[in-house]
Amino acid sequence: MRSRSHERSRRSSSSQHHEPSRSHSHNKNRGYSRRASGGNNQETRSGLRIFVGTANLGHSLPDEDSLAVFLPHHGKVKNVINFSVKSSSIMDGVSKASWNNINTHGKLEVVAIGLQEATSSGNIITTSGITAKLTGNSIKERNNFSKAPGSTGKPLDELHCMASDFMANAVKGEPAELGGTKKLKEMIIHHIGDDYTLLAEFQRGEVVLYLFVRNDLAPSSKVTELKGENVGVDGIMANKCGIAALLSVGDTRLSFICAHLNAHEGNYQSRNSSIAEILSGTNDPTLTSHHSFVFGDLNYRCALPRSSKGEALTKEEAKIVSQKMVSQRDWDKFNELDELRKALDRKDILVGFNTPHCKFPPTFKVEKREGFHYNFQRTPSYTDRVLWKSNEDTRHIEPIIYEAASNFTTSDHKPVRGLFFLPSRPSLKLDLEKTLLNIELSQIQCRGLKPEESLFDSDLNTFMRVRCEPSHLLKLSTSSRLQTDTIKSTDRPFWRKCALQFQVNVLSKTVIHGSTMYLESVQENMIAGSSVLGTVVFDLEDIIRKTLGAKERSEHLSCDLLRHSKCVGKLTCHLQISWRRPPVPHCSTFASEKSHTYRTKSESQSGSKDGSRVAEKVSNSPLRQRDSEAPAHRSKSKSHGEVKDENMRRRESTKSSTSRNDSSSSLQRNMSEDILSEYLTKLKLPHALLSAVKENYYSSSRRLWGIDNSSAMQIYDSRLIGDDKKVSRWEELCECVCFHAKMGARVGMETEFQLLNTSNLHTNQRFCVGSKRKKSSDEIEVARKTMEAISPTASDSPLVQYIQNFVKTLPADEVIRLRQRGKFISLILATQGVPSLKDAKSESDAFHALGRVLNSVNKLPVKLVIRLCTGDDETVRHYNEVLTQTRNNCDVLNDYEGEAMEVYLYNPWLTYSVGLHRLREAGLAWGMDMLDEKTFSFGMEFTIFIFDMKLQ
Repeated sequence: MRSRSHERSRRSSSSQHHEPSRSHSHNKNRGYSRRASGGNNQETRSGLRIFVGTANLGHSLPDEDSLAVFLPHHGKVKNVINFSVKSSSIMDGVSKASWNNINTHGKLEVVAIGLQEATSSGNIITTSGITAKLTGNSIKERNNFSKAPGSTGKPLDELHCMASDFMANAVKGEPAELGGTKKLKEMIIHHIGDDYTLLAEFQRGEVVLYLFVRNDLAPSSKVTELKGENVGVDGIMANKCGIAALLSVGDTRLSFICAHLNAHEGNYQSRNSSIAEILSGTNDPTLTSHHSFVFGDLNYRCALPRSSKGEALTKEEAKIVSQKMVSQRDWDKFNELDELRKALDRKDILVGFNTPHCKFPPTFKVEKREGFHYNFQRTPSYTDRVLWKSNEDTRHIEPIIYEAASNFTTSDHKPVRGLFFLPSRPSLKLDLEKTLLNIELSQIQCRGLKPEESLFDSDLNTFMRVRCEPSHLLKLSTSSRLQTDTIKSTDRPFWRKCALQFQVNVLSKTVIHGSTMYLESVQENMIAGSSVLGTVVFDLEDIIRKTLGAKERSEHLSCDLLRHSKCVGKLTCHLQISWRRPPVPHCSTFASEKSHTYRTKSESQSGSKDGSRVAEKVSNSPLRQRDSEAPAHRSKSKSHGEVKDENMRRRESTKSSTSRNDSSSSLQRNMSEDILSEYLTKLKLPHALLSAVKENYYSSSRRLWGIDNSSAMQIYDSRLIGDDKKVSRWEELCECVCFHAKMGARVGMETEFQLLNTSNLHTNQRFCVGSKRKKSSDEIEVARKTMEAISPTASDSPLVQYIQNFVKTLPADEVIRLRQRGKFISLILATQGVPSLKDAKSESDAFHALGRVLNSVNKLPVKLVIRLCTGDDETVRHYNEVLTQTRNNCDVLNDYEGEAMEVYLYNPWLTYSVGLHRLREAGLAWGMDMLDEKTFSFGMEFTIFIFDMKLQ
């Protein structure tokens, strides 16, 4: 389901700024803009203004007044930054006069809200705790969070007797507001305002996470991961748990982890372990994101000093000590005794994270009234916290405001909120002479490796490996090495003579921005499978920036190896970086001719004195003298020998030209293959299928799309990928066509798009991409504008006539040539499914006629893809009947959601990815239609199917 604010975002500005401040114009070169403030011009920095707030509601619904002192009203920055803000709320290094030149007008870009004990009923613990643990993480998923249906798992029917209502909602993916959180969500959405899109909401037990993004950023924002992990009793109950979300705003990845950890004094180690469990169960987004926030009721306490005898204080003694500290307003002492501060200093957990010095009173345990009045039965502590971490070296999270909402009156906790600023990336100017970066990691050594709990130190058989994000940055060659040898039985492995070597393509700013390099220590296990012991994250963009001004650079690195935010060892290595221009293939003949041309040109441009010397040398050469002594008639007519020599020279010249053309063709093929490989990597295609896809790519002579523009395409029964809102069939098809036009243009895959019904049209009836006669960007723009200009208003869908015309106009010599070369034509028909035929008395007659036409296509070197733009069961049944005889050369597809569901019904263990679906639409993954027609076992049977497909 979609929130009302998201509906408005569709009508909002189509600006695709990734990190804008919309109240001022953005200066891309400097990252600054000028605005008027009090009559004076001052420069403001552009970037993301991020609000992060956490509140333990104590099972009570907050009133409007309490909510107003906690959340920014309508997202206004002035509600957080103003001149009435207490000096204790302003972070060190921030000037109240200038606010460090961030824009104090307009509205926040991102709002993250984490709530604990958010339910108003107590019986939620058992139901949601056990059920959520067994059903996975899908309780609430918003419109911009995509998940393949094949990865949801089977419905757990045996749990219906325990929580039938909850299970029904969880399996369907609909919001299930448990324990009265529906009213709470409505209040929050109303308070944040209509200028925001609720991209993600997730409830796990009593913990809820909301992520809002300003409407103008919503089109370029997406929640790519959303998971929860229980850490309550025995790891089953959800009374204590954590939720992790990975949000992409343009090219910036932000992770938000909201947690409610174990309570009570003395549970320091338990809280540390719970954080590690949460990160482990949610794939640790703090490693894969550029910037991370951890917030919630973390329950770290104030560890009061022991008595003079070295014994723990009694409750009465602790009460007296804490009362004295509060009466003296000794907040520095509370900070000094804070367990979380100790954990960060000792690197026991959340290594690399920062949290501000709390200048405000402890947030727990307070009375439910305005101000800070404590119940000293518990030691006052800073249990509610916000922490942050930046994996980027080019820019960092800057804390601006950090404060407690003292007038929040409905809980025994005071909420904590913070305003953070993430500046835009600094400008990057690439050097066209520096496009290939060599990276070498040598002298790699690990010290003090800590294995998983199930391993002994003697079982530590480890190797190192490196990877990059995005992965297509890597340029692999024969000299590349991404993995070391394995060193056995030691927690101090040292690869003295084994270096990791690879190259990075530095071609585009958009790809370099946010790029990351991961160096991983891996435990080798031939039985249970290898597992990552620890990871070091490097800002690859920063490495590239620092190296642009030099030919090479070297550096000795010493870093912490992290696993689930814990330090599990030390890593040292030597980093060597150098630039290398990519080799340009050429044949020797072309090189010699180019050299000869250059010499001739140089000689012709030389001075008269040098020219006379050249003429003198030529006139005095023996060959010139013999020619001058020859009879006069030889200059007028050529002998048989001369004609023979001239013909030989012509053949050699032709052969040389052919060699150059072959070399150019080979170079072009290699370039296309590199671009194709980059696209396949983006689509996350399994490596085992790369060769099969590439063979289909080169075996296809040309591609032709037939696009159904009949009025039936206006029916609203389709969905865009990753979107729950119903759209027309035409809108869904436009997205599909534009994607394939972009892919065809960029990888040089010549494709022609035609309309099925061309009558009464005043717009272009066809367009081509990948022809190399135009720039790919121009072709993509033409495709987009053409599809936008078309209105599907044709009265019929001449599918049969279109195929008949295709067969008749296909030249016979082309058919012979294709068969001799083992190639084929890819014909993709995108249609609502029901063919129109004047002579047909019923739909069944029209489908029978379609079947006869398809039989004629089956005899030609043509592979057919029918892309159905409808999920109508009757239409699908007709196609299943008429296409049985064309199965070898035909693949029938629904939209992504429908096709993924069909694959799930046969093979629920298999995740049907969007990338694989796109390749099937393009006719590049023949044979994969069996995934929704046959049940495969996970193992040898599926492996054999993949290899059979590669051999087709």
